[in-house]
Amino acid sequence: MSEDEKDKFEDMIMRRSTYRFATVDYDNSFFKDYVINQVKADRKCLETESAKRIADAPLGVITKWSCVYLFKVMTLVRNF
Repeated sequence: MSEDEKDKFEDMIMRRSTYRFATVDYDNSFFKDYVINQVKADRKCLETESAKRIADAPLGVITKWSCVYLFKVMTLVRNF
């Protein structure tokens, strides 16, 4: 990942220990752990349907690379 891509990831998702991307309060902690930090979760412990849907999504859905790609697509759409 280039320095520019790393900066974009940090601007959009997480810089050091400060999260910049979040979801609804009741799933936010799980989202940060499972998607951003990619900590494995026990599906039996998931309390909400939305958390189960997040867990069912491919783990690589949000990675540093995909966030950079998403940023580029958003920039193109915004400038269109």
